[in-house]
Amino acid sequence: MRAIGNKPAEASCLYRMALLLNGLGELQRALALAEDSLKIYTEIRDVRSAAVGELLQSLRTQSWLRTKLNRLISKYPFSKD
Repeated sequence: MRAIGNKPAEASCLYRMALLLNGLGELQRALALAEDSLKIYTEIRDVRSAAVGELLQSLRTQSWLRTKLNRLISKYPFSKD
């Protein structure tokens, strides 16, 4: 999409890839793509930026929760008895 200069299509593709990567458990990659998509939609002043912003907020919340959960789990070592 970048080669042909179609910014709306590029942003849409990045958004969809972020959704798919999130579904596959690739949270950090999904975050990066959602951020790129939001930048493009904001740059071209497309109303779809609101939907991407919601996705980005959801991904950030997931990331924060995973970090908190991992820290909590690491405090309590589990033994195999």
